[in-house]
Amino acid sequence: MSDFFSDPKSALIALLGILGGIVTWLFKREVRRIDKALAESVRREEFNQWRGDMDRRHEENIDRLDRIEAATTGTHKRIDELYRDLVKNRQSGK
Repeated sequence: MSDFFSDPKSALIALLGILGGIVTWLFKREVRRIDKALAESVRREEFNQWRGDMDRRHEENIDRLDRIEAATTGTHKRIDELYRDLVKNRQSGK
């Protein structure tokens, strides 16, 4: 065994083997990291579907707000007419 480390070729081969093992381990680790990132990433079609859903919800919310606005405006008009009628009745009753 001592002859193995005393020979420069053997030591160089051992160092290259260790270096190759480290490089292989690092490469496999990066490949796993990239595969995991790709699996968890959002695909373009999923993003477009999400955008379409958000646009649809936005349109629904706008419609609801328009209906609420119309109902509120109608209520305000009825209250204004009620006060106007009350004021007329008071003035005509005096």
